[in-house]
Amino acid sequence: MSSRLLPGYRVKVARKSNYDHWQGGPAYHEGAKCTKCKRALLLLWDFNAKDPRFVVDGRPLFKPLKRLPLYYCWTCVSDIDYRVVAPDRIEVLKMEGRRQGKDFPYKNFPLEFPKQPIVLQRLSTLPQAIKKSLGTRMFDKVPAPANKLLSHWLGHPVLYGSNIWWHQFGGVPWLIQGQESIVCPRSECSYGRSGQPMKVLATVINDPQAGLPMVQSMEDLAENKGHANHFVQVVYHICPQCLTIHAGNRCD
Repeated sequence: MSSRLLPGYRVKVARKSNYDHWQGGPAYHEGAKCTKCKRALLLLWDFNAKDPRFVVDGRPLFKPLKRLPLYYCWTCVSDIDYRVVAPDRIEVLKMEGRRQGKDFPYKNFPLEFPKQPIVLQRLSTLPQAIKKSLGTRMFDKVPAPANKLLSHWLGHPVLYGSNIWWHQFGGVPWLIQGQESIVCPRSECSYGRSGQPMKVLATVINDPQAGLPMVQSMEDLAENKGHANHFVQVVYHICPQCLTIHAGNRCD
């Protein structure tokens, strides 16, 4: 059984979003609060669930949802399961982990990330030259022509295969800890009762320069000579039946 829910899209910040997709901003749902530290959850991405591209075999994937918010708590580094139960309310079903300390992940950690429009670029439509370059192995040096091409496309320097990374929605993204079998926690859901794994929904990478300073501030980035720790991801899975969302931090 395929682990993917829909075709893969690269997610990037843009000047405007034609389909009303956003990164960051305040937690606007009632119930969007960590049950461990009591802080508001961090809104990483907020998708328009009615985007006409979110249709497979003539069926809207996220019906009846209007918005699909992707929340997480970095203060507790918790795996979290939640459902959107109303346009302005979510229900946290399960949260693991504990508060990591006053200055975790770093001092003056923001209460929210800046709200910015994002766009989704279908990965299957990429030019062949980029597709070929994306296959560079982690520790191999990227050839000069591909280096320039990829650096422009990704928006950051690309010297080795380990520098090839991007944020992704849908598809089968690169997962730092590999594929996992995440089961829907709801006993009311037949998908969960049968033990079928949830589908991979998205991967969000630590990216201070693009407004996602999840484990590094811009000051930390400068001290690290501009290199972001992109081996840190928040991975999202979704139950295709009841639309329960699971989010968890994964790193090397």
